[in-house]
Amino acid sequence: MSGKKSAYVDDKVKRQTVYYYRIRPYCLYNGGKKYGKYSSVKSAFVKQKAPSYQLKKKRTSKGVSYIQIAMKKWSDSYVAIWVNLNGKGFTKIPLSQSKIKKKNGTYNLKYSQTGKKVSFKICTYKKVKKKKWYSYSTQKEI
Repeated sequence: MSGKKSAYVDDKVKRQTVYYYRIRPYCLYNGGKKYGKYSSVKSAFVKQKAPSYQLKKKRTSKGVSYIQIAMKKWSDSYVAIWVNLNGKGFTKIPLSQSKIKKKNGTYNLKYSQTGKKVSFKICTYKKVKKKKWYSYSTQKEI
């Protein structure tokens, strides 16, 4: 056998699914294929896409400061938002509704301007058979 490497891409996979694969080598021998032994079974898990979002500091017409979190891309139905105020650890923000609206995933959070940095993390998830499947964003600071 030559020992050449090859690759296989399974383009029909669905996210949040575990797939099991095993491989079997072969070589061309006397006009036919000569097969080797199957490998042990290996599993592969297809992850969800991480959500992306944008942060903006804004003010209402009455001068109330707030941070707008605008969801840009997401693949799940629900959202959870965590905030970190000055490095004290992340705290989950209670939302009135965690379901993301199809056309407008925007959240406005009131805050007092103190000149301190505020960090956010976004998590989107979907519910499947009493389980929640999560995907996490990168941390952003404003």
